[in-house]
Amino acid sequence: MLIDVLLLLNTVSAIWGGRLLFKQTRNYAVWLFELMFAVLFVIRPLAISSFGLVTLDLVRFDVGPDALLIYLLCGLLFSVVFHWVVYRFYRRARLFTDRILPLFNFDGVSTYRVAFMVVLFLLLTYAVNAVKYHSLTYFAENRDAFAAMMRLSGGHWYLEVLSGILIFPLVVLLARHVNSKPAKLACLLIAVMAAFSVLAKPSTRAFMVCLLVAAATYSFSVGKIRLRIVTVAIVLTLALGLLLFLNFVRMGNARSFGEQASLSSIVVGPFQSAVAADDAMILIDYLKHHPWLYFRYLLPSLTPLPLVPSAVFPFKPRTDMESVLTYDIFGFDLDPVAFHEDSTLTYTVPVAGYANLGFIGVPVSALIYGLIFSAFLRSWKSKSTTVRFIGLFYLVFLIGGLRLSADVAATSFYWTALVTWSMHFFCRLQLLPEHVRDRREARRPTFGRP
Repeated sequence: MLIDVLLLLNTVSAIWGGRLLFKQTRNYAVWLFELMFAVLFVIRPLAISSFGLVTLDLVRFDVGPDALLIYLLCGLLFSVVFHWVVYRFYRRARLFTDRILPLFNFDGVSTYRVAFMVVLFLLLTYAVNAVKYHSLTYFAENRDAFAAMMRLSGGHWYLEVLSGILIFPLVVLLARHVNSKPAKLACLLIAVMAAFSVLAKPSTRAFMVCLLVAAATYSFSVGKIRLRIVTVAIVLTLALGLLLFLNFVRMGNARSFGEQASLSSIVVGPFQSAVAADDAMILIDYLKHHPWLYFRYLLPSLTPLPLVPSAVFPFKPRTDMESVLTYDIFGFDLDPVAFHEDSTLTYTVPVAGYANLGFIGVPVSALIYGLIFSAFLRSWKSKSTTVRFIGLFYLVFLIGGLRLSADVAATSFYWTALVTWSMHFFCRLQLLPEHVRDRREARRPTFGRP
């Protein structure tokens, strides 16, 4: 009975919070978050409690209804605090995170500079991936991108981070043409996704799916595409198809939907959301007999320290909470059919907060996640097209990270700020002295203007 009440409260919280934020922002990314929250904290728990659709791991670890109850409580507490934080921060006239928004402005940058920046990042991406795959022709070979990523764990993880850096200038390129006609925008989107897929050979599907979803969300929000059941169904179908295709491309040993897979896992499996919910309940059950983490991984993540490679600073604190918990709970006993070798499981932002200090850690994670969410959402207030779209892309990426932890969200925020600042600095850099620029400007023809 109590589980049913919590399911209802989580549903009401998502609907009420979504309407509240959408009235303020008129941005459909808000409803995208509510959909992600509902999949994690309504649909999957409902499938377990009402239909008995449990996975093999829930049975193997003998996870009972008490873990499901705590999981739902974590979701409800997180939702209430999150919506309050975002609502209050978005309404403020100024927020200290607004200093990052001018870095998203590439409206006045010449086409040549943007093209040159894309080429530079393309060469960097190629060099890093050539080292990552130990091959100069990696882009034409059938390689397991996931396995290559896991081989870099430890002191060379920065290579994995740099291997996908091409996505940032490509987002800028797309942002400058996002108001183009639908046919031209679709062609550009396909070209960008194809270029990134071939040259970066990403081990994660998130970047390309976020490009598609961000472009669709922007078009819906500004009224370029009318929000109808047909258009939404087309976008969802494309996103699901892209997820399945990229999963096949990146490793060839994806999670299988065998006899132990539940119906809910088949429906939302491409989002990997049901799996995160199950792992979160296993973590809650694990914490009954083990101590809290006491923010030992979250606190270092709130500083730019995770951006420093371990090869440079080998004694820096660990921030990879998910990998530590995966080993502590599962050891090397991951199902080889359901999981890729050396996989790292995820536990959702609310439950990762619960692992830090119980129900005290949940609102702390909600505060951090909500602050980062507000920072990107406030880009929608800008009149600049590039600021709005780039902020929206990062926001969609953050929404997909709801299945991870606040630690990952904070680290991603710092990495985003660093790379975006680098691109902005390059595009605004003036190589010629001021008097030379003034002289060249004076020599330009005026075409009859006084």
